Amino acid sequence: MNVAAQSALLVELRRLVVEIREDENITNADGTTNYVAPRFSQAVERHADDGDRLVAYVKRVLRKKGPSEGWNALGEADRLDLSVEWMVLKEDAPWAPLFTDEDRDLAREVLAGQKTTIHDRKEAAEADSLDEDRRIVGMVAASRRAKGAAWTPEIEATMLADRAAKRTD
Repeated sequence: MNVAAQSALLVELRRLVVEIREDENITNADGTTNYVAPRFSQAVERHADDGDRLVAYVKRVLRKKGPSEGWNALGEADRLDLSVEWMVLKEDAPWAPLFTDEDRDLAREVLAGQKTTIHDRKEAAEADSLDEDRRIVGMVAASRRAKGAAWTPEIEATMLADRAAKRTD
């Protein structure tokens, strides 16, 4: 039992709960802001007085199968840095001795999988946005041509570029 490491782990988990709650980009399933991570925060507090049980809980979270509401919320907000997996990877942290190389390998694997999922989701969303932009630009082109107004590849390219720029603002 490493009481100092367990105490540091509790402090870090509580910090994560607060930071998750305060980040407006991390949303609840219904889209509302200030995700409260109810199961996670309750479990942290339930195990706060027993360091061994707290460590066991974190290890269970690492080994969970499938996504959870909290995991999805962090992933959607691109805030995996607030995940238990990210925390376990911090080999120089005071709580690091509580976790094994196997725990860290598992955390790396889970994060890599989620990063791939996030990347794929962003690419799909961008492709959908680009398709929508092309549809709208096509409608504008058809309307201008019907009115006898000029429409050139340059006008089309400019309009597509403007729409893309508005999405990133």
